[in-house]
Amino acid sequence: DAAFGAHTENWCVMPLLGKRLYLAIDAGPIRDETGRLVAVVETLRDMTERQNAEVRLRAMFDHSPDMAMITERQTGRFLQVNGAFTRVLGHTPAQAIGRTSTELGTWATPTGRSEVLAALGDAKRLANHEVLLRRADGSVFPALISMEPLTLDGIEVLFITARDISDRKRAEEAIRLYANVFEHSGEAILVTDRDNRIVSLNRTFTRLTGYTLDDLRGRNPSVLASGNTPPDTYQAMWKAVQLEGFWQGELWDRAKDGNESPRWAAISSIRDDEGELTHYIASFTDITEHKAAADRIEYLAHHDALTGLCNRFCLEGRLAQSLLEAKREQRTLAVMFIDLDRFKVINDALGHHVGDLLLVQVAERLQSCMRESDIVSRLGGDEFVVVSTRLVDAADAGLVAARILNALDVPYTLEGRVLHATPSIGVSVFPDNGDDPATLMKCADAAMYSAKEKGRNGFQFFTATMTAAATERLELERDLRAALQEGQFELHYQPQISTADGRTRGMEALLRWRHPRRGMVSPMTFIPIAEETGVIIPLGLWV
Repeated sequence: DAAFGAHTENWCVMPLLGKRLYLAIDAGPIRDETGRLVAVVETLRDMTERQNAEVRLRAMFDHSPDMAMITERQTGRFLQVNGAFTRVLGHTPAQAIGRTSTELGTWATPTGRSEVLAALGDAKRLANHEVLLRRADGSVFPALISMEPLTLDGIEVLFITARDISDRKRAEEAIRLYANVFEHSGEAILVTDRDNRIVSLNRTFTRLTGYTLDDLRGRNPSVLASGNTPPDTYQAMWKAVQLEGFWQGELWDRAKDGNESPRWAAISSIRDDEGELTHYIASFTDITEHKAAADRIEYLAHHDALTGLCNRFCLEGRLAQSLLEAKREQRTLAVMFIDLDRFKVINDALGHHVGDLLLVQVAERLQSCMRESDIVSRLGGDEFVVVSTRLVDAADAGLVAARILNALDVPYTLEGRVLHATPSIGVSVFPDNGDDPATLMKCADAAMYSAKEKGRNGFQFFTATMTAAATERLELERDLRAALQEGQFELHYQPQISTADGRTRGMEALLRWRHPRRGMVSPMTFIPIAEETGVIIPLGLWV
């Protein structure tokens, strides 16, 4: 109203200037002596620059990626909120303006607002204070909040911004987790840059090698090499890392104290989002004990646990290899099957412990008789096999067998006892008796039984008739096991007569085997088989 003065602001177009301006217009009256309005004075002020700045500030407020809000400092009621406020917290401007943050349930803890105000105190600004906020759906998230006291149109307000830092928190947690995994890993870990210079290592690496990061920073990991790793292993390692980004295998390293030991290493190349190489990371595990255990297992797989001699599995492989060499060099090779006479009697009478001590001494004597290129093996029980290689002819095998016979015939002293244990030795010869391990072993076994039948404590070479005898023995052994159950045994009683008066003083019970096909089998034939196979025990109980 011009009568009382007026003030307006509005956009207008100035034709003469040819541009759009934002003007503030003030109008005031001029009156004469009688108070009559005679003129109006209008003052125009160009407010375009200020208005543009306010528009820009408003746009920044509304479109900020951070939550922005203006509250009355005294009451805490929201005066303005931006789009990010609604997007993050889930409250629309209509729901928020005129209400307080406490009424909206924005604070995750009851004391959240008071704690923030206390942190602000009389300061001009509070920056990046970490709080927990609650969304409209009840979920809680961490945020960084900043506050700045202002006066707008005479009202004391707080200009507040808040940023959801959930992603950053998760990233920080992941980094802490990775750092803990790195530092507390049971494996030694080493990190190098793209030029393979050491930049980091963990405490397990220091414990394993004795080196600290200060010792190795900037150096090439090759300083750890012991010189025992084959060069082609390193070549294969780098080829795999470059082409596939990963390699694992065994490396021999030297610790700070000079100790050398095997490590199982896994090496990976690390690349950024653009595929550029940034680092190499290597993890190491000390496999000294593992290798020792593996070596022990390998040893036990190929050696007899009691005597340490080559076992049956080992014998098969080494005998096959020795036969190849004998064929190539056109030399003679002898296989000797050795069985201790009446070992079972010693074992049962004196105990298995004494029997084991005897077997150990037999093994030692056999080894002392043979050359390094020969094979000495224990198949089990009291059965040993000796392979004599690089012989000129079969006669040489006889000399070796005689040497073994003499060595084993010497009395044994075991726990204060002097014992005698003679051997029976069967000998087969390559190429006369066969050209493969199985045939030579079978022939030597048959020859050994021939040696037993001829009085024990001797050796016999294999002949064709021995094969037939061995087959006969196997059949008798098989039939003997069934004879007792099938009632094929009978007793013959022979009286004992006193020559003085002709009276009968007693009688002998004589065991006879009436075989359904063979007829009467001589005790001289079946009793030794019964003793060796253990059938003699139930047979004796039957008698």
